[in-house]
Amino acid sequence: NAKYLTGRIQIPEGLKVLEPAWKNVGQMSGDIRIPQGVKIVNGVSNWGGEGDWDGYEYAPKITSLYLPEGVEEIGYGAFAYNDKLSGDIKCPTTLKKISERAFMNTSINHISLPEGLEILEYQVFSGCQHLQDTITIPSSVIQVRTEAFAGCEKLTAFILPAGLQGIQSRAFADCRSLDYVRCLGTTPPELDPSAFDGVEKNNFTVVVPDG
Repeated sequence: NAKYLTGRIQIPEGLKVLEPAWKNVGQMSGDIRIPQGVKIVNGVSNWGGEGDWDGYEYAPKITSLYLPEGVEEIGYGAFAYNDKLSGDIKCPTTLKKISERAFMNTSINHISLPEGLEILEYQVFSGCQHLQDTITIPSSVIQVRTEAFAGCEKLTAFILPAGLQGIQSRAFADCRSLDYVRCLGTTPPELDPSAFDGVEKNNFTVVVPDG
């Protein structure tokens, strides 16, 4: 609750888990570099845990994020509502899980998703209105969950892996610039009827393998 904390915080080497310690520190701003050795990033957002939200008016004003190799999990709502967080996010190759709402309502522009992820969780990138261009979903992903990319208005294309089994409700809803989807699998994933609600269908291309 240090609402007027300013300046720089140096995160020491040797930590294994980064908990959501910066709650209600609305004046904290700048870059955040996760140190080597951290395996689980539970966040710098006001999400204190599932269902525990203290309001985003005092969320940190983080502008960029560095995740080192070795990080394996990004926790629930870890960076949610950090609306100053922008630019490119490069996920380490060691990352195996990005939890629900981890980057919801941030201003990130691009993200590279690593092989090894299996689930794109509920609302993980929902409301990222500045996320743009093409998202290539890793070949290891088997499910895209509800509203995973809902409201990502600048995304133009998705490449779906061959092993994708299911796309849940409103997964890509209101992605208003989306006009191209390429499916690499000969067997299409199970698709909820609302998965592409709010997406213009008149100028939309779907590419599937021959045969």
